[in-house]
Amino acid sequence: MTTARDAMSKDFVMVRAAERGAAARAFLERIPARYVVIRADGPPRWRVMLHTTCRKRLVSDGAGGDRTVGELLAEELTEPTPAVDIDGLDPEYALDQVVLDDGGVVGVLPAARAQRGSVSFGVTAGLECFSADAAPEVTRHLQADLPATLAVGAVATLTVSLSSAAPGGGQGATVAAPLGAGILVIVRPQRGLMLEGDDEGTLVVTDPPPAQPLTFPLKAVTVGEGRVKVQAFYKGAELASLRLAVSIEAEAPSDPPRAETTRGAVTFQERAAPDLSIYVFEAEDKLTFHVESADRRYSMKRVGETRLDGGARDYFTAFFNDIERLPMKTPEERAATNLALGQKGCDLFERAFPEDLRALLWESRERPGTLQVMSDEPWIPWEFCRLQGRVGKRMEEGAFLAEAFQVTRWLSGVTAAPTLPLQNLALVVPDDSGLSEAAAEREHVLSLRGPGRAVTPIPATFVEVCAAMRKGTYDAWHFSGHARADTTQRSDKSTLELQGSEKLTPDNVTGVFTNMLLPRPLVFLNACQSARGGLALTGVGGWAQRFLRPQSLDEGASAFIGTYWSVDDNAALRFAKELYARLLAGESIGLAAKYARAAARADDDTSWLAYTVYADPNARVVPPA
Repeated sequence: MTTARDAMSKDFVMVRAAERGAAARAFLERIPARYVVIRADGPPRWRVMLHTTCRKRLVSDGAGGDRTVGELLAEELTEPTPAVDIDGLDPEYALDQVVLDDGGVVGVLPAARAQRGSVSFGVTAGLECFSADAAPEVTRHLQADLPATLAVGAVATLTVSLSSAAPGGGQGATVAAPLGAGILVIVRPQRGLMLEGDDEGTLVVTDPPPAQPLTFPLKAVTVGEGRVKVQAFYKGAELASLRLAVSIEAEAPSDPPRAETTRGAVTFQERAAPDLSIYVFEAEDKLTFHVESADRRYSMKRVGETRLDGGARDYFTAFFNDIERLPMKTPEERAATNLALGQKGCDLFERAFPEDLRALLWESRERPGTLQVMSDEPWIPWEFCRLQGRVGKRMEEGAFLAEAFQVTRWLSGVTAAPTLPLQNLALVVPDDSGLSEAAAEREHVLSLRGPGRAVTPIPATFVEVCAAMRKGTYDAWHFSGHARADTTQRSDKSTLELQGSEKLTPDNVTGVFTNMLLPRPLVFLNACQSARGGLALTGVGGWAQRFLRPQSLDEGASAFIGTYWSVDDNAALRFAKELYARLLAGESIGLAAKYARAAARADDDTSWLAYTVYADPNARVVPPA
């Protein structure tokens, strides 16, 4: 059966109606694609055109190229192309469709191949890390089932089960696990729904499969779209991430259909487990924590929950801004700043982590191994939390988390790469950034060239960077310069500043430009505020999300390194030098980042705590062939 994903074309580029027509045409002449998706001004509206047709239409009227795309294509934009979410296509449309995922354009569905019905697909996830004497693996289908329509106030049962064969339509996800394995299922209501009981349960792999499914009562609380996420784990590894969408109405439907299950399994790869993994599950304003340890002392143990203040985003915006304003000119100011940083870190440790987890981390400070935080929320700087606990009757302060452990972050629903590529690096450094160490950083990255390792300078213009992204040949990207987090919390509008005041935003990484993610590159944005998260128009955005979890379920970057707040130019250079030296010496990225933070701390400012690393902490660079 041909799915909508098969039919959907990603061979497109995005152009905004507000752009100058001459500049847009020059861009299209440089960047080939089949389709052009034009984003209209104001409320989200799009128009799909063939690349050749759009290029011809963008002809200046002799006014020096001052007319915008919107003005030149006003007639076409009066009839926008229908837009449909990837979770379900409208069967009545016989026109081209713009396909959206979490509000972002991920493809074009041509009219000639439009599919009827809902989008659903399953992906096989094989487990390859069991020892030779382990129980034999069997293939099972994990299915989540829920009515597609509910009335406000009604309680429906979400069932999660294992079966031998996939049901019709390809719902759910196919996983492989040994007989006797206990698969932990965690349910996370995300919008419009509320759990009426426990949010987790365990399915045991048996032969034949158990007839009794797990059941989770869900109450519909608000009219509109409801969403719930179902995740499955085995030995701390995520096997599947399923998402269900329901329609919540004022009155009960007479004969509700079942909700389509979308999103498939996560491809599991053999890897050395982190010494300690912290899983953070977010539902509304609540964070629930589980821990997994490599020594099996903890096996997805639930260790408490915390609640986010309704103004969490505003809180952390002010948090980062406060850090940037701390005085650092004199020894006295630096001493006061370091004291303030420690106090902020202790306060964040108490606010963010539940009591049992704080005690566990304090106890673990004597075993400074690898620590990975699996969390989808983008705004909490976990690395900045400062350990504290009781020694006898006294409360003692310890190190910051990033100082005590080899800390990295990662996202749910995405496979962490066990190895890092670094054999064909793209280098982007604007000449006009005004940064005193930009040239030195550029020369140092160029010096990484050697047998089996290429470093290619990319002219830091929008067109040249996009052209390099489209190629999909670089397995690492290094950007040095300025970045800005959007002050309105729309992280899809965060910018990397290129040459001549040109800008690159997260929503530029779409269509043919997602080719840059094909080699699963290491992406290092050594720039101010490049990791700052926030809410995009309809979901969590930002550079980390865009690079690591690309839309339409393709695998993303193997690692992303960025900053929460502005960093000192000298510290940024020292961080980069130490990081690459350690990685190329064969050390893990978790350990390399720990040493790089220490190197950046030499000037005793706040920069060393600004860095965050999304990666498997044990991942190492693949040596040149």
